[in-house]
Amino acid sequence: MHCQFTPFPTLTSDRVVLRRIELSDDQEIFFQRSDKTMNEFIDRPGVQTVEDARNWINMISGGIEKNELIAWGVALKDKQPLVGGFCLWNLEPETNTAEIGFSLHPEYWGKGLMQEALEAGIKFGFETMQLDTLEAHTHEQNSRSRKLLERNGFVLKGPIAGSNYLVYTLNSSR
Repeated sequence: MHCQFTPFPTLTSDRVVLRRIELSDDQEIFFQRSDKTMNEFIDRPGVQTVEDARNWINMISGGIEKNELIAWGVALKDKQPLVGGFCLWNLEPETNTAEIGFSLHPEYWGKGLMQEALEAGIKFGFETMQLDTLEAHTHEQNSRSRKLLERNGFVLKGPIAGSNYLVYTLNSSR
């Protein structure tokens, strides 16, 4: 596993750029982490204030600096504001595995943008980080995420005991 995130890697596709999240993104992060629609299937504490969003950005930046995780803001190529996020975290050097996470502003659902971001993130995970396996945990009722994962070759491994979440995996050998 290769975990060196400095300098920060910016990823691009036809329509999106995965870029570093900055403190100036605090309004977008506040929305993404507090909007009920975006967080319907995510089991995490939401943010209550813009200051909470700034603290989250600082926490993520610290994790990147320590090479513990990598998180990108997803933006349209021709616009600066973030419309989503993508991360590789829960890095497990023993198994050469990372968990992915992703989200997208509801206004942009169904346009193929997360497909582009996911392809860029998968490529980074396998080619740059040299991971063997990517893992995704998604709520069993989150049909949009489940379809996106399956369309990209992720295989359902089963439920996470005691929760409403499912585990999907994708191996580098595909």
